[in-house]
Amino acid sequence: MSFLSADEPRYAAIGREMAQSGDWVTPRLNGEAWFEKPPLLYWMTAAAWKLGLRDEAAARFPVALVSAGFLLFFYWWLRREFGHGLAFQSASILATTVGWVVYSNVAVTDIPLAVTFGAAMLLAMPAAGGMRALPWGVGVLLGLAMLAKGLVPGVLALPLLYFHRAQWRRLVMIGGIAAAVALPWMLLATARNGGQPFEELILKHHFARFFGGEIHHERPVWFYLPVLLGGLLPWTPALIALRGRAGAAVGWSDERLRYFAAWAGFGFVFFSASTNKLPGYLLPILPAVAALIGLRLRWTRPLRVAVGAMLPLLVLGAAMLPEALEDGLSRAPLRWGNFAWMAGAAVLGSFCTPAAVAGLALWAKLTVYPVLDQHLGARKVWEEIRPKAAATCVEWIGRDWQYGLDYYAVPRLPSCEVEPREWELVGEGGARPNVRKKPALPQ
Repeated sequence: MSFLSADEPRYAAIGREMAQSGDWVTPRLNGEAWFEKPPLLYWMTAAAWKLGLRDEAAARFPVALVSAGFLLFFYWWLRREFGHGLAFQSASILATTVGWVVYSNVAVTDIPLAVTFGAAMLLAMPAAGGMRALPWGVGVLLGLAMLAKGLVPGVLALPLLYFHRAQWRRLVMIGGIAAAVALPWMLLATARNGGQPFEELILKHHFARFFGGEIHHERPVWFYLPVLLGGLLPWTPALIALRGRAGAAVGWSDERLRYFAAWAGFGFVFFSASTNKLPGYLLPILPAVAALIGLRLRWTRPLRVAVGAMLPLLVLGAAMLPEALEDGLSRAPLRWGNFAWMAGAAVLGSFCTPAAVAGLALWAKLTVYPVLDQHLGARKVWEEIRPKAAATCVEWIGRDWQYGLDYYAVPRLPSCEVEPREWELVGEGGARPNVRKKPALPQ
């Protein structure tokens, strides 16, 4: 499927250019230095190009691979602590949440951050004798998390200071190792590009994003409440397991459970306090929430029915998504054939929710993704205009379409303002672009 939104093709283009140029220090987009994000995702894409993958596969496969690897590690580590049953339940919940499934299939920075930061926090889980893992493992992973998203994981890891406050030497060692992993790239990038990496990455895309509205993603303080509830689907009703009742497999007196709660709660408050918000920012707390639910959950028939009832909503939402994104929800058609899928999902979900979600994801890939690609895929647009590309310029198209076409059209189509041509590419109001004959000038 084609790259979607503005971020996927932009990050993929930077990784492609990095592989082709051999410069693994300075990220470049269309030949210009680009320091909105640190380089971990670009390195992953560039490495995939070097190994022979191309385009969507080169950008998305490494993300899917580290996502799957983390799920195995998540299960393995929790099994050491809590046994197979609770670990498998927690890992199954995380693997089948809407948030984790969706972001594991797109080439953006959220999964690399969630994976590296989540693994570091798991290794740092408190135990009777202190931290279970050696500090170097936690430090290396936190350093990689910083190479995924800058200073953000350093802030999200603050609960470590409380839970390991008596082990200050280990905390200092972790911080030093993390800096040793993350700082060399920043120093090299600064040596080659002057103050641009600090100004762009730290000042603009950290402090300005948090305190100001310059990035145009301003959202209200309550924005992440519905995002969390939606990202946990179909497991949202299982949040009832977090209430303080007796009989759960792991009680709130267990410090490890309180550690997961601090991980999730602090991250949620931190992201909610930020002025600029995007749904994917919340992904690093999903492993902690999944662990909390999985370790506390006691299945009852009403709860199984409630979780199963979420699946028909996912079927309906996935089926209506392509048209809703392009034309608005009110114009998205309701196809009666989808009700059979909705009923089947509800029945299967009541008995085995993870299997139902896996089936739903496969159904979406086979049926919904092609429609989504047709409506929102820049590759499809490029295939339509390629025969007349030499005579086509861009009059005005939406930002998402612009970055997508810039990736597929090599060389890029020029702006009609700079280089007028016979045909113009136009997408009014961000709609799917179309080629039209350039209007004749009045005589």
